[in-house]
Amino acid sequence: MSVFKWVELPARGHRNRRGPGQKPADDVDIVALFGMAEDCRNSGQLSKAVAYYEKVVSFGSGLLDAWIGLGDSLVRIDEVAKANNVAEEALQRYGLAGSLYGLKALVLLHDGQEVESFRYSDISLQQDEAGWYPWLVRGEILLMQGSRSARAQNARYCFERSANLAEKQWVACLWAGIVCLVNQHPALAAAYLAESAHLNPLNAFTWSKLGDAFRTLRFFDQAKFYYEQALDVDPESESARRGLADARASRSRISNLIDVGSARARWARMFGLHRKRADRRD
Repeated sequence: MSVFKWVELPARGHRNRRGPGQKPADDVDIVALFGMAEDCRNSGQLSKAVAYYEKVVSFGSGLLDAWIGLGDSLVRIDEVAKANNVAEEALQRYGLAGSLYGLKALVLLHDGQEVESFRYSDISLQQDEAGWYPWLVRGEILLMQGSRSARAQNARYCFERSANLAEKQWVACLWAGIVCLVNQHPALAAAYLAESAHLNPLNAFTWSKLGDAFRTLRFFDQAKFYYEQALDVDPESESARRGLADARASRSRISNLIDVGSARARWARMFGLHRKRADRRD
């Protein structure tokens, strides 16, 4: 998540709210914990991210992006009821904030309450401080409604607004791509994931999800290339290793028409990957 608006004072009455044995917030490196939560989230380790976010908010922290990261991550691991509790508590503590209404809209969407979700999304975008996250959520809402072509076009507008408002554009593009992929728009997902990889080529999770998008499109040779990039960045990436194995075991007619060597060289130039790579077996 973005870190450009999260420094806010806790609401009156909550400043010293903590459980028995907890250290005062001043004695805890909340910024470091928040950074670890963000790193885990943006590398696809959502359960670990939740644990770090929970530590941050447990100290009565007013870092709104920690509350958003916690609630959003819970939704992504299908803990919607817990995410709703997080959204409600954050709204009670910190009141009108576009990002928090965006989180509530996401929770309602995944709880099957589409009408209420749209209403909360409207409120989130009406707030003066509405940033990149409410637009990301709005795009997800639109992607799940209406005709397939219309919803993709409308969602794309929202994802573009989200990326333009984000301090870390690669993060906004990463999650827009994931949302598109989950909602069965792999071509649109590939576009956003490729942009994220351009902006931050050192995130293995982005390369792995880009491989997933092209594997869904049945461009298996290109998918293998992206999984290999993920493993170059993080040799321990299990998702990339599994994806690469699946892509190697798959064949499509169009794959047989591609000169793999020249295609890999072209993709490497496109992404600025100038480091020489050892040849790999298909």
